[in-house]
Amino acid sequence: MRRHSLLLMSVSALALGATVVTTVALGGKQQANAARSKGVPTQFRARLTKIAAVQRSTPHLPTQAEVLAAVLQAVPGDDIADAHVGGPPPGFVAAPSLGEIGTAWVYVTVRASNHTDGNVVTYWESSLVAGAFREASHALNLSDVLGYTTTVVNPDATSFGPNAQGIGQPFVQQTLAKTAALDRIRARLAGRPQFVRSSLEVLQPYGAAVRATVWLAPNAKLKRGESAALDVFGDIHDYEGTLLRVVDSSGSIIRITAHSTLTGTGSGWSRPGEGPDGVPLGIDTSMSRGRGRQR
Repeated sequence: MRRHSLLLMSVSALALGATVVTTVALGGKQQANAARSKGVPTQFRARLTKIAAVQRSTPHLPTQAEVLAAVLQAVPGDDIADAHVGGPPPGFVAAPSLGEIGTAWVYVTVRASNHTDGNVVTYWESSLVAGAFREASHALNLSDVLGYTTTVVNPDATSFGPNAQGIGQPFVQQTLAKTAALDRIRARLAGRPQFVRSSLEVLQPYGAAVRATVWLAPNAKLKRGESAALDVFGDIHDYEGTLLRVVDSSGSIIRITAHSTLTGTGSGWSRPGEGPDGVPLGIDTSMSRGRGRQR
């Protein structure tokens, strides 16, 4: 079940691995863990190690609760009201042929700041959490994550959901690190005079996801079907996730486009009278990749 404003699109996944606890004697499963986890991002490994040290006094392989806690530390503010690990929701049937494997499920409740953007931002934050948790769990040889459920709580205490989403993205795909991602975006913006100002923020729940806002020049307009996300980011599959807000010269948001590479989902919103961004409409043909399913 999904709102008309949620336009599913496809994306990819990310590179994994690095041994979080090196003081554990390796044998059997631990050896597999070390082999699989050689590329876990340094910033994520540091957060996880600190959490594990607080949780237990003896060296150990991390639990999935600790992995989820490390992911949540990288989501700013208090948008995530709750996140916990459980089993798949009743009645959910996995599709292994689409890449949906695992026994773990993550449940995420997100606070929405308003009703006007079709919950694009809240669903993006939930997908970042779920994708990072799934990728890290796999890298650390914990139970694979089959999918996630998002519940949105609105400012007036009404809610939307729960919305269950299976994840079928491949594991261990390369995405840009923080510096490389910012360098690419800044270089692209420098050659696009229709955008007179920009704001870039990097979130690192696992790798690096970019939240960007661009302001249009006076009298500049986006054509129907034109992809501002493609202009700003290039191939969005190269990032762990992207969120783009486009603001006109009066200061009003006219488009929001979001995607999560690690869950294979995305969504878009446009102001009434404005055309939606070209990326979620499939105008960028590279968007045909990805295996996320929504139920």
